[in-house]
Amino acid sequence: MLSSIDIAKQKLIEISIALSSETDLSRLLQMIIYELRLLTNADGGSLFLVENGNLRFEVAQNSTL
Repeated sequence: MLSSIDIAKQKLIEISIALSSETDLSRLLQMIIYELRLLTNADGGSLFLVENGNLRFEVAQNSTL
């Protein structure tokens, strides 16, 4: 059985692999939110990007809706 530290390490490895291999930004951000939600047991999450000094909403997930 994996410890919570081992599970967290595995999730971070999966995110790192996706960062270096996924070419579709939307899919990459969806995967990052999904994996971080699993890692933190969060019901939802959102990602904002900074572009040219402006904050831009990019993606959100919510498992309670």
